[in-house]
Amino acid sequence: MYYAELTERDDHDMAWFIAVKSCFGSADRHWFGMPEWPAFVNAFVDKTFSGSRPLHDYDQDDAARSRGLVKQARTPRALPIPAEELRTGLLNGPDHMDPDVLNWCTNDGIGFL
Repeated sequence: MYYAELTERDDHDMAWFIAVKSCFGSADRHWFGMPEWPAFVNAFVDKTFSGSRPLHDYDQDDAARSRGLVKQARTPRALPIPAEELRTGLLNGPDHMDPDVLNWCTNDGIGFL
């Protein structure tokens, strides 16, 4: 479930964040609002490969075990919206972005950099 669907956007304050995190896990240093978030967003938006790893990081064993990941790494990366719009949205508040764009970010490996 998309976290922003749990409450109205006007309710997304620190109390909302604490309540959601208490239900879904602890905070990570690469998450929105954390000190490393801007550098993380820049690395994600600027990466040149699709998926969680570049193609040259996969060996023959990976190709046999993780065909879907290798196939994704071979696919040219195409952002769903302009790079600066994606960067701005992620930096200003992902919960205000289109869920389809956020789903693309997840599928493109934002959680695995």
